[in-house]
Amino acid sequence: MFILIWSVAAHHQRFQNQVAISRQDFLHALTVHGEWFIDRYHENTPDKAYANQHYYSDKAPGTSFLLLPVYWLGTRALSAMGVDLESARAWRILDWMSVALMFSSVLSYAVFRAVQSISREVRPGSAWILVAGVALGGMPIVYSGSCFSHCLVFSALTLALVELGLFSQDRCPQTAGLIRGGMWLGLALASEYTVGVTVVAIALYACRQRAWRKVGALLVGLALPCLMIPIYSYLTIGNAFQLPYSYQASFPQMQEGLYGIRAPSVRLAWILLFSPERGLFYWSPVLMPVLAGLYWMARSQAALGGMVAIVFLVNVVIFSGRDFDWLAGVSYGPRYLTAVVPLLLLPGVHACRAIPVVTSVIAFLSIAITGFAYLTNPMSYGDPNPFVGTMLHALQQGDVALTVWQSLLDPVTGVALHFVLLFVGCATLWMRGSGLLRQGIHELNHTLPATPEVIPNPR
Repeated sequence: MFILIWSVAAHHQRFQNQVAISRQDFLHALTVHGEWFIDRYHENTPDKAYANQHYYSDKAPGTSFLLLPVYWLGTRALSAMGVDLESARAWRILDWMSVALMFSSVLSYAVFRAVQSISREVRPGSAWILVAGVALGGMPIVYSGSCFSHCLVFSALTLALVELGLFSQDRCPQTAGLIRGGMWLGLALASEYTVGVTVVAIALYACRQRAWRKVGALLVGLALPCLMIPIYSYLTIGNAFQLPYSYQASFPQMQEGLYGIRAPSVRLAWILLFSPERGLFYWSPVLMPVLAGLYWMARSQAALGGMVAIVFLVNVVIFSGRDFDWLAGVSYGPRYLTAVVPLLLLPGVHACRAIPVVTSVIAFLSIAITGFAYLTNPMSYGDPNPFVGTMLHALQQGDVALTVWQSLLDPVTGVALHFVLLFVGCATLWMRGSGLLRQGIHELNHTLPATPEVIPNPR
C-alpha cells in the first residue's frame, strides 16, 4: 500500500501551489537558515502572518513539525551532493522527499489499520473496497503530494477511530489504546485548526461511560501533540495564547467573525456538497452510499450514528459561512470538510452490509475520477467545472501531472505504469490481503478485552 500511494502521490507540479508552499517556506527557512520567520520567501505565498516586523507561516504547526526531520535530512543530503538549496530543483526534490514519503507512510498505515478493524464487521474484500474508495477516491490521496495538511488529518482521524474502537463496538480499548487515540486526535488538531469540531466530538463520544482513569488517559494523549500550537505561537509571534491567524497579512477578512467565518449560507452549503466546482459528493461519489449507511446505522448504533450526522451537519454549516474564501484557494474539492470524511467510514460499514454491490461500484468510480484528476491537474480556482475546464483541457494539451514514474520514464509509459500500479495494486491487496487480515484479526481477538456483556432488563 505504501509503494502504491507513494508512486502516485509525488506530483512535482504541486510545488507551484501558493497555499501549500507556506509550510515549505517555514521548513526551508528553519533547516537552511535556522530562522523561524519566512522573510526570504514570503512573497511566494499569501498564507502568512506579520508580527514583530517579520513574516511567519500562519499554518497550524503539526504538519510542519512532522515533516521537519525528513526535510532536514534532505537538505543535508543535497548540500553534500553540491546542489544549490535555493534552486527550484532543490525545492522540488525536498518537497517530494518529505511530503510524499511521510504522507504516503501515514496514509498507507491508516488504510491498513482501518481495513483490519472494519474486517471484523464485513468481509475483508468489502472492507478493502470501502477504505480504498474513500482514501484513494477523494481528497486524501490528492493532498498526499503537497504541503497541505488534509491527507495527514484524514489519516490521523482514521487511526484515532481505530484506536478508540469505534469501528468495532464489541471491543473496549485499553489504556494504551486510549492514549494513542488521543495522540492521533491531538496531531490532527495541531495540523489543521478546522478539525476542532470533529476532534472534540470524537473525544466526547470516546469518553462517555468510562472511568475517570480512562478519560484521563485519552486527554493526556490529546494534550501532548496540542502543545505544538502554543510552542509555535510563542516562537513566532511571541504570544503562546494567540494564533498566527490573528496576524494574517494578506486577507483582512480573517479579522471578521471567527477567522473569517460568519453567518451560514444555504447556497454555499449546496456548492460545497454537490456542485461541480467543489462538491464533496461530486468529486467523491462513494460518500453518497456511505452517508446513506446512517439509515441502517441508526438501528443498531443510534448514539454513534447521531454523533456522525451532527458533526457532518455542523461542519457544513460552519464552513458555508466562510463566504470570502469558500473556494479555499487553489485546491481540490471542499478541503475544509476533510475532517468529516473519516467519520463517514463508520456508516460506510453498514452500507457495505446493506448495499455491497452499489457501494463497490461507486467506490471504483471514485477511484477512477480521482485518478483522472491527479493525472492531469486536480488543483483549480474559479473554474465552475474543473473536470471540463481544467482537467480535460490539460489532457488535450498533453499537460499531465508529473509523477515519479513519469519523471523516470517517458510520459506515455509513465501514465500506463501509473494505471497498472493503481488497479493491479488494489486488486492484489484485496485478494492477497485477506489471509493476512484474518491472521491479524485472530491476534487482536486474543489481545483486546471484550466489552462486558450487558444483561437485559427483565421488564
